[in-house]
Amino acid sequence: MPDQSPLDVVKDPQLRAMLKRLGERLAASPRAAPEPEQEAPAPDSPYRVDRWPNSRFYAAYRGDKLLAVTVYKKGAEEVTKQLEARDRAIAALRAQLDQRPVP
Repeated sequence: MPDQSPLDVVKDPQLRAMLKRLGERLAASPRAAPEPEQEAPAPDSPYRVDRWPNSRFYAAYRGDKLLAVTVYKKGAEEVTKQLEARDRAIAALRAQLDQRPVP
């Protein structure tokens, strides 16, 4: 069998056309696109996400200090991601200041 499509197995032409349209709609939907891989937190990151004890919530911490409690893990991960981005921006600005000549 040379390169047979799964739709070729379906004998009913109406069903085949309906399945083809459904496949095209699914391929065009935003959910069909693979999600971009999220960056794993840096191993030396001071931030972490853990389950809030005895609940369905998640907590974002910096070291042992509680920063936020969220309903969804993605929310806590976003909090830590934004804080890490802020820390990187601050470090970059400090590096620029260190490179400036002293008058």
